Amino acid sequence: MGPRILPYQSPISPIISVNLVGRIRRTEAEPPFRAALTEKLPHIILADSNLPHFSGRRALQISRELCPLVPFLFVTGARMIGAG
Repeated sequence: MGPRILPYQSPISPIISVNLVGRIRRTEAEPPFRAALTEKLPHIILADSNLPHFSGRRALQISRELCPLVPFLFVTGARMIGAG
């Protein structure tokens, strides 16, 4: 079976819309995020830092508490100054 990915973000980002063989579970709030982490550990967590009701920093804190060895990556759709 492929990787279990837990993206916590609103729309699924193009970065994970590649053809991965695995399971992607999306959450947008703290209670479902916690529940997902306690049900089955993901292989990686992708977090959007700009959700209105649940911050990426909070998601990072929770992931460090519940699954400190799971890699946590911040992804964003924001454009950087000077980016093409």
